Amino acid sequence: MDEPAAAEATGALARADVLRPQPPFGFVHPLIGAAVYEALTSLERDSGHRRAARLLSNAGAEPERVAAHLLRTPPAGNSEIVATLRDAARRAGSRGASESAVTYLRRALAEPPLAAGRAELLLQLGYVEMLVSGDAAVAHLREAHALTEDPIRRAETALLLGRQLFLLGSEESDAVFAEALEELSGADAELERLLDAALITKDLFVPTLHVEALERLERVRSRPPGDTLGEQLLLSLLAYHDARAGAPSAVAVPLARRALAEGTLIKGDPSGAAFAPACNVLAMADLDEVLAIYEDALAEAHRRGSTFAFAAVKVFRAQTFVWRGDLGEAEAEAREALAASETWGASARFSGHSAAFLADALMEQGRLDEAVDALADFGESLPDSARLLYLRDSSARLRILRGDLAGGVAELRDAGRRFESVGSRNPAFIAWRSPAALALHQLGEQEEARRLAGEELELARAWGAPRALGVALRAAGLIEGGEHGLALLGEAVQVLDGSPAKLEHAKARAELGAALRRANRRSEAREHLRHAVELATICGATSLAARAHRELLATGARPRRIALSGVDSLTPSERRVAELAAPGPTNREIAQTLFVTQRTVEVHLTSIYRKLGISSRSQLATTLAEPTRR
Repeated sequence: MDEPAAAEATGALARADVLRPQPPFGFVHPLIGAAVYEALTSLERDSGHRRAARLLSNAGAEPERVAAHLLRTPPAGNSEIVATLRDAARRAGSRGASESAVTYLRRALAEPPLAAGRAELLLQLGYVEMLVSGDAAVAHLREAHALTEDPIRRAETALLLGRQLFLLGSEESDAVFAEALEELSGADAELERLLDAALITKDLFVPTLHVEALERLERVRSRPPGDTLGEQLLLSLLAYHDARAGAPSAVAVPLARRALAEGTLIKGDPSGAAFAPACNVLAMADLDEVLAIYEDALAEAHRRGSTFAFAAVKVFRAQTFVWRGDLGEAEAEAREALAASETWGASARFSGHSAAFLADALMEQGRLDEAVDALADFGESLPDSARLLYLRDSSARLRILRGDLAGGVAELRDAGRRFESVGSRNPAFIAWRSPAALALHQLGEQEEARRLAGEELELARAWGAPRALGVALRAAGLIEGGEHGLALLGEAVQVLDGSPAKLEHAKARAELGAALRRANRRSEAREHLRHAVELATICGATSLAARAHRELLATGARPRRIALSGVDSLTPSERRVAELAAPGPTNREIAQTLFVTQRTVEVHLTSIYRKLGISSRSQLATTLAEPTRR
């Protein structure tokens, strides 16, 4: 059809309300377009898409517009098509559309590329797949590694492959990193540092390899400071090791801050998890600044379209929220991390961490059966080096809460031996001694209870941050009893007052108030118990709040309904959800606005209603507008 005829036909169809009258031309009703498309034979469709792709390419259209048609054509072994699809993938990746980038590259691989370009295409595909699908990335990176001969390019591919294997729980990553270091043979200093950091990360929690990992790490101390990604990674691992091993926070925190300076660990690392060790140090030290770093990391995960980086931020932020006593936030973050981990790779070692932190949040809320369910799927499915960290500790404490004191103590002792076998002594990282000591105290084993409580208190004083020290002082005070015990509990309250560790502050207040009540110092007890009730309620620790309330009644007080701090008691995330929910949108609409799941919105709303003392979103607007009640 020539141009005049085409113009006449277009005009007639526009007047008939079939085509839009102005460019870009298209069917007014999608159903008409679909019907016309379905009426074409497969050969006609293929030919049409090839022609559309060619016309768009010749007109200088965006590669993604061209690629949209190439996806609908059968493979033809055309190197130009491969190049266009790779270019489209780069453009999609730059705007965070990782799934689209993967689609373009998989189609390019099916074209297929020339043999000489296959390894590079596989590497590009594996790199993008790392963001959204760990298992798929491993398969393509493994093939790219096998096809690559250049030693530096081969080492770069090995680094990506080994990281994926490690994150998916495979023990094979050790051999991949070691072989790459040997083949590289000092040819690229920065790449060698990155491989070194990856090998140390893998081996720090493997008892048989821990000493070797430490030897590698100790070399970092004597090196002059640097600002490359590899140097920052090694420095962050050094800070993390020192913190876990029990060095004072005054030593470990400056190292972590140096590693996080300039945002290199967030913006420069393709794995999306390099921020975690240094952030863990700041969280162990109860520093608010870690929350801002998590926000930066989450923004970067969204920018890249990285499911894995999103999960990594969520899981470690969940841990931080548990430590701070923001239990509703912790539950929501852990559930999001679990969902993202399942999408990325069901065997991801972070999924075990997510389950542990979810169980911790549920335990503190008194929801023990749900905590059991959270841990149920993560028994022996993960490698020992992954289970070593948090799952054993959470499982043991849950056993104690469910009444199996002896079994819980045995599990905690076993976990403690394993932690120490990989250099973990700091109770701010994992405090296994205090729950074991308190259980032994209940079992009548006072000498061993005092020994463990004393050990933890000494380690917590050396670290010097409030949460860990408050926990240790509370345990020691309860076990010691008498006036000395009261003094220790009083010190716990003093240490935690004003710290971010609201839940531990509530526990310390509750125990001091109860001890004072038993000592017939009822007037002093009431002040602490009132604080405990309010703090525990704000945290969502319903069992603790109820116990403190009972103790308060036992002092002779007749308190009104548990007082909340109203809107001021909401966490930042809860406040955002409350403000969005007040006008009446659906949970789905709120979830889409905040880039979270509907389940997360539901968790937040449940916590919001409880804290504000309301029962539905229709009451939100009025409650949010009220002045704060004191």
